Amino acid sequence: MASDYGDEAGGKLLDWMLRIGQEAGAEAMARSARELSERLAGIRGTIAGGRAEAMAAEGVPTYAKLSLEELSGLPEYATIKEVVSDKLRAASVEHHIIPGEGRDWLLFKVEDAPEVDEAFRQLEQETGKAAERARERLSEIAERRQAPERLAERAERAREASRAHSQGPGRDRGPRQIEGPER
Repeated sequence: MASDYGDEAGGKLLDWMLRIGQEAGAEAMARSARELSERLAGIRGTIAGGRAEAMAAEGVPTYAKLSLEELSGLPEYATIKEVVSDKLRAASVEHHIIPGEGRDWLLFKVEDAPEVDEAFRQLEQETGKAAERARERLSEIAERRQAPERLAERAERAREASRAHSQGPGRDRGPRQIEGPER
């Protein structure tokens, strides 16, 4: 399911930020987006530096095990894992996120390390774009919430103006006869 914001991961990333923004405010959303971007960059350094733990077995492809501990402290971590998995799936990277001792691990083939690194790079870039879109959406939502108040305020001002007009000077004389032109 692709969204208007790129692939499925991009849509989930935007939804993640909107939920944070609506629950904790735009500042918390921006902070979470910044933290996510920084942590994705840190994970990319681990992949590029070859520091993902290799797991080899006889006759079985060699796999890398990468800790997702850096991401686990972010709000709605389960959504972040879905975003990562969706992005890797879109890149046709066979992977698994497996629970470990106090942290989750991303398991993938060592030969797919460049694709995994690229997927994390894309997520890092998309995070900034999604944060900007989320800020715009939050602003639109706030405006829509204020619109009924503004409408109610305008209606009240109109009622007050109408009362003032009907109670103004010269209004107590009663009906007047308006003469038309003579024929």
